[in-house]
Amino acid sequence: MANARQLSPAFDAECRAADRPVGFWQRAGFAFGWLRGRWPALLFLAGAGWLFVLIAPFLGLIVKGLAFLVPLWLLTRLFGSRQSRGYYTRGGAYRIR
Repeated sequence: MANARQLSPAFDAECRAADRPVGFWQRAGFAFGWLRGRWPALLFLAGAGWLFVLIAPFLGLIVKGLAFLVPLWLLTRLFGSRQSRGYYTRGGAYRIR
């Protein structure tokens, strides 16, 4: 059978079409057979997905907070008080005169 598939591309295509799973339950069985030896990876992906579902609200809060704080920081850098900048950078009252 393997030799016939190698010799004839048409026969190989016909065999592939016949071997292809049809319908939901055949595809599900095929996927289960494929995952049978890969259950640690499946458990890891399921756990990572569940962890993402658990922390998604907090990630949303972080994104919203950054969406507010970054423009606020930019505006204060551009239009903030220029007098106080030198005070913090040059030492202020501790400067030797």
